[in-house]
Amino acid sequence: MYWYTYLPDTRKGRVLTKRKNRKDLENAIVKDFRDRDKCMTIHDLFYECYLKRVECRSISEATYTRYCNVFKKYYVNSEMENRIVKELDERELYDFILTIVAENHISAKEYGLLRTITTAMLKTAKRFGLTNISPSAFFSDLDIGKRAFTKKKKPDCMEVYTLNELHAIKEYVKENPSIRNISAIIIAKTGMRDGECVALKPEDIDFKKSTIHVHRTETKYRDRTTNKYVTEVVDVTKSDAGDRYIVVDTETLDFFRLAMLLSKDEYIFSDNGRRIRAHAVRRKLKRICEALEITYRPPHKLRKTYITELEKNQVPKSIIISQVGHSNFKTTEQYYIFDNSELSTRKDIISRALTY
Repeated sequence: MYWYTYLPDTRKGRVLTKRKNRKDLENAIVKDFRDRDKCMTIHDLFYECYLKRVECRSISEATYTRYCNVFKKYYVNSEMENRIVKELDERELYDFILTIVAENHISAKEYGLLRTITTAMLKTAKRFGLTNISPSAFFSDLDIGKRAFTKKKKPDCMEVYTLNELHAIKEYVKENPSIRNISAIIIAKTGMRDGECVALKPEDIDFKKSTIHVHRTETKYRDRTTNKYVTEVVDVTKSDAGDRYIVVDTETLDFFRLAMLLSKDEYIFSDNGRRIRAHAVRRKLKRICEALEITYRPPHKLRKTYITELEKNQVPKSIIISQVGHSNFKTTEQYYIFDNSELSTRKDIISRALTY
C-alpha cells in the first residue's frame, strides 16, 4: 500500500508523488516546497502567482490569458526567465525593464501590463521570503517618463464615424436587413461593446420602458488544458459599472424587433441556431463599409461615435457614463470624445468664429 499526492509543477501542472508510508510522504512534501523556494525561477514564480489567482477566480480566464501573453512576450526566452528569484537584485531587474521599454518601443498601455505582472510576482516573492524588493518603491524609483513610450496618435477621423457615414450605414441595414447587418447598427445606436451586443437575450429588452439590460459579455481565453482558444458568454460585464440599463429610442427598438423575428433563438443575434460572435460583427461592419465605399473603423469606433454625439448634444455627464458603463467621466472624456464633424462643417464653424 502506498501513500500518494499530487505536487504542483509549473510546467506540467502537477506531478504524482507516492511513498510507502505517511511520514515519508509528508517529508517529501516539505522537501519539495523547500527545494522549490530555493530554486524558484522567474518562470516558476509567474505561474505560482497567477495559477492560484485564476483557480480561486480572483482573476478571469481571459485576464490570465492576457497576462500570460505579456509574460511570454517580454520574459520568455530572455535572460530573466530562468533567473533564480532569491539571487535577483534590484539593479538587474531595473536594467531589464529599461531595456524592454527602449528596445521594444512599447506603449504606455503595454508598460502598464508589464508593470502589473512584475508587481504581482514581486509581491508573491516577498510573501515567500525570496526577495526584499518592494514593488511600489521599485517602480517609483524607476521613474520612466512619458517620452519613453511610443504614442500611436490617430487622427479624429479614424477614431469616429461622421453623421453622414452613420446615416449611410443605417440606410444600408434597412435595405439589407440581415441579422448580422442589424448587429452593426445596434452598436451604433446604443454604444454597446460588440461583446455585450452578441450576448443579449430577448428578455434583456424591455419594450415598455425602452431599456436594454446589459449584464453579460462575450469573452475569449486560452484553455489551460487544451491550449486552444475558447469563446463563450459569461454572466458578468467588463466592470461593475458595465452592468447597466441603456435607454434607447423607438427606432432602436424596431431594429431589435426585426432581429428577434429573424433569429428566434436564445440569443438575439443568432444565425441558423448559432450565436453570432463579436469577430463576425467586425467582419460584417467591414463589408458594409466596403459596399458603401467609406473607411472602415472597428465597432469600438461606433461606441466612441455614440459617446461623442451624446456629449456634443449636451447630454449630462452622469447620463453618458450610465449609458456606456463607465465609472467616471474622466475616462470617457479622455479616450472616447472626438470631433466627428465633416471638414466642410468645421470650415464653416471656423469662418464664422473668425470675424476679425
